[in-house]
Amino acid sequence: MAAVYAETGDLAEAEDAVQEAYARAWQRWDRLTAEGDPTPWVRTVALRLAVSSWRRARNRMRAHFRHGPPPDLPDLAPDRVALIHALRGLKPCVSVSLWRLDPTATASPGPYRSNPEEAKRRC
Repeated sequence: MAAVYAETGDLAEAEDAVQEAYARAWQRWDRLTAEGDPTPWVRTVALRLAVSSWRRARNRMRAHFRHGPPPDLPDLAPDRVALIHALRGLKPCVSVSLWRLDPTATASPGPYRSNPEEAKRRC
């Protein structure tokens, strides 16, 4: 782990890489031990995993600078907010019926969503 920590400078990332390397070694342990000492293989895999992690982080950073931050999402329209507020105030059986009419609605009918028969019985 010391070699990976020296490469990354981040203890958590080094631990993750070494853990993943040992997990991969465990899958082929018989073959690795038949060839001799598995330590160099584990070290090489851990270093390569750490470098891959660094490359992914670098590519994410480049994409962020290239495309900029994500755009702000527009606020919900006031009439939609009022509708959602009104739907939340309904009894479960009514909201289930409305939910069947508009499955794209953002207000969830609650625990009766998966069991509409139970909702009908309670009304």
